[in-house]
Amino acid sequence: MTERDKKFEAFVKSDLEDNRGLIINQYKEVISIMNNPTEMEQFRQSYLTNMLMYVTRHSEFYKKYEGFKSINDFPVVNKEILKKNWDRVFVDEFRNRTDNKEKRTSGSTGTPFQVYWDRRKHCRMIADAKWFAHQGGVESHERIVCMIVNEKGDRSPLEKQQRDNVYNIYCSYFDDDSIERILKELSDLNPKMIIAYSSMWDAVANYIFEGKAPAYQFALTSIMSEAEGLKERTREIISDYFGCPVYSRYGNEECGTLAQEDGSEFGHRLNTASYYIEVLSLNNDEPVEDGKIGRVVITDLFNYAFPIIRYENGDLATKITTADGRVYLKDVIGRKVDMLYTTDGRMLNWLHALIFLKKYKDIKQFQIVQETRYNFTWVLNTKNHGYEDLILSEAQEIFGKDSRHVFKYVEEIPKLRSGKTQMTVCKIDPHKEFGDQ
Repeated sequence: MTERDKKFEAFVKSDLEDNRGLIINQYKEVISIMNNPTEMEQFRQSYLTNMLMYVTRHSEFYKKYEGFKSINDFPVVNKEILKKNWDRVFVDEFRNRTDNKEKRTSGSTGTPFQVYWDRRKHCRMIADAKWFAHQGGVESHERIVCMIVNEKGDRSPLEKQQRDNVYNIYCSYFDDDSIERILKELSDLNPKMIIAYSSMWDAVANYIFEGKAPAYQFALTSIMSEAEGLKERTREIISDYFGCPVYSRYGNEECGTLAQEDGSEFGHRLNTASYYIEVLSLNNDEPVEDGKIGRVVITDLFNYAFPIIRYENGDLATKITTADGRVYLKDVIGRKVDMLYTTDGRMLNWLHALIFLKKYKDIKQFQIVQETRYNFTWVLNTKNHGYEDLILSEAQEIFGKDSRHVFKYVEEIPKLRSGKTQMTVCKIDPHKEFGDQ
């Protein structure tokens, strides 16, 4: 029996004992819906109806919509609206449940946000992850490596990584030494799939392009790129170096993985098994025709603890529906970040510079601007001015002890066309500032 088979067998046994088979059964259901979208459409619609009926009875925020005729009777909400009405959205019966899963996001809108998933939703997310990995050619419990930002005190225990066969490599900086270490760890772990943010892949691609990377010795099945848009140049360099296809994933912390490229010409295949996705006009809340640009609006069919109903996440995209019922998002526009640099010239993982802020709920929006090599401006939308010492301490640890930081308080940070706030702005030319280090 292979390592994968042993770990998968142990997982199935644990799921049956602890969850009554909830993950495995939901995984089978996701497969059935995604493989037979037309035949399973009525079944999927029943999940939407059940969710809408539930929230009008149990969520204070949605009770006034009881008697609805369709989802169009519900309001389109955004992160600010959900934060403002957080206690009224949260369903009382799930408060203080020990099996809830807390999800925090630093927010691609520059707005920190916190939601809770109930147990069934958490299991659904795991089932979804298995389906998306399968689309990338990797079966459950084959080895995967996730390149992630290290949040203080929030590292996954090694025994859990070994049990799940999903290992973490922590990436906070993108200087040559850091990328050399990352590639060495990847070789040592010998995974079938690697998952990382696109900004991480950009940095690795530049390192490879400059001829600094050794030959990669092991056979990968696929690579996944998450969050910001994947540059075609990056895709080509990474694919050639690792000898496997590179796919883009689309999702967010508060919901999960919403879509993933499948190698077709259509773009990101939507996870219609677990989400109801609308693409609405830029001018009103009417749906746009397939192929026309519109606002992405998400309804999570499984989070009964903190319902996400008609949630506008700030992205723009076009929707395509194929003859056999598959639904795709194409030309997704939204996230925009600039790379930041330490005072000694190291390229920084932008998320590492901001992740510590996501726990502070009274910071409505944030943005960091690198004015010069040493000078940074923190733009904060909050009435609480008591975070400056904390931010200064964290920032000097991240950017350098000789970095200087000032604070600017605003009522609103200007938004991009997509409706999102650009979280990082870099005003320096790193080549002129640092040269070839």
